[in-house]
Amino acid sequence: MTTNLQITCPDAAAHSAKNAPTAPGPDQPAKDSKGFPMVEEETRAYAARTRERAVRQLNAGLDVVSEWVNLVRQCTEMRTDSFRNEDLFTDASYREALGRFAQLSAAVTWFNERGPVIEAGEVL
Repeated sequence: MTTNLQITCPDAAAHSAKNAPTAPGPDQPAKDSKGFPMVEEETRAYAARTRERAVRQLNAGLDVVSEWVNLVRQCTEMRTDSFRNEDLFTDASYREALGRFAQLSAAVTWFNERGPVIEAGEVL
C-alpha cells in the first residue's frame, strides 16, 4: 500500500508563481548567438582593465619568485659544493622551489590564455 502525502500551504501558489521562469521581456538583456546575456560595454571595459592589471601583477609575482628560486639555487650550490644540475636536483629544497615556480608559471600561462576567453563569457 502506498500513501501519498500532500502538504499544502496557502502561500504555495503565490510562491510558485513568483519563482516561475518568465518569458524574456523588453527589460531583459540582449542575448548573444549562444543565448547568453550580452555584457554591457562598460562592464566589458572594466573587466578588460581588471584582467590587464591582474596580468601585470601575476607577471611581477613570477619575476620575484624566479629571483627567489635563483637564490635557493645559489644556496644549494654552496651546500652541495656543485654547480651541476644533476647534483642540485637531488636537493629537496631546490626541487620544492622549482616545483612552486612551475606551479605559478603554469597559473600565469593559464590566466594569460584563458582570461580573455572567460572575460568574453565563453564556456568550454
